[in-house]
Amino acid sequence: MAVFRPNHYYGIKDKIYETERFPSPEAAVSIAVVDEPEAERLKVMTGEQQKLLEAGNAVRFIKFTDYEDYLFCTFHIPLQKNIRKEYAKLTMLIRQKLLVIVVQNEAAAVLLSSFTPRYGGRPLTLERLLAELLESFVQNDLEYLGELEDRITELEERAMDGEVADFNHQMVHIRKELLYLHNYYAQFQDLADCFQDSENDFFAENRYFRYLSDKMSRLYGECQMLREYSMQVREFYQAQVDVKQNTIMKFLTGVTTIFLPLTLITGWYGMNFAGMPELSWRFGYPLVIFVSALILLICIWIFKKKKFF
Repeated sequence: MAVFRPNHYYGIKDKIYETERFPSPEAAVSIAVVDEPEAERLKVMTGEQQKLLEAGNAVRFIKFTDYEDYLFCTFHIPLQKNIRKEYAKLTMLIRQKLLVIVVQNEAAAVLLSSFTPRYGGRPLTLERLLAELLESFVQNDLEYLGELEDRITELEERAMDGEVADFNHQMVHIRKELLYLHNYYAQFQDLADCFQDSENDFFAENRYFRYLSDKMSRLYGECQMLREYSMQVREFYQAQVDVKQNTIMKFLTGVTTIFLPLTLITGWYGMNFAGMPELSWRFGYPLVIFVSALILLICIWIFKKKKFF
């Protein structure tokens, strides 16, 4: 069973097969999987299409352009090992009975080589091949979203136990990944809808793109749910931090209040006026110690009774 490899040509006639020529005269649909130098050598793109190919470097995720006689799609597909920094980059040109896939980095070549069409007894068509190929770009994304959910749940449990020292750093990293995927799935769903609504007659039926759109909608919804869940966990953690800070402040306020009378006594007798008989009284010093200790014990008893600490 054929898989896509750079600088190889394929044809569709109920099934996909490798050919030596492009386009193949006997194929119902001709396919070229090429790198940029090979695409230029084959002259499969017009000057306008070549400009679109070069402009694709500025695309963040997916860009779809629908022209009268062709469709042009640019893909930057995030890789799960480093969602925000590594991606597979490729471009598709779709014309009547013709598909050109320009492979623009090694990650895209690896991604395409892992694709195998599902036959299931049904003849293979261009629209079905496209829908299955696009679906393969996100075939493991639901499992990856499950891993992100497990990481959020772990952070929540550790936050409850007060064990997360770098909670904010980890949560910010997860939320950035979710935001990145959220935008990616939204653009992917728009692409599927554009294929479905395209007025060109390149596709005999659009139901495969409807299935693709439904899958992207589910991934988008799952990502949205995880974003909300992560927000709830972050709010819970912040509440835990606030409770801890309030407890500390309550304790410090209590200590300050307990020693406030002692501070008053110290300041009062620290004035050392000549008319203060307690300063020359032989029991003055023991009396101040006794009064200070008594005040301290009374304050502690009152605070305990009021459950201030």
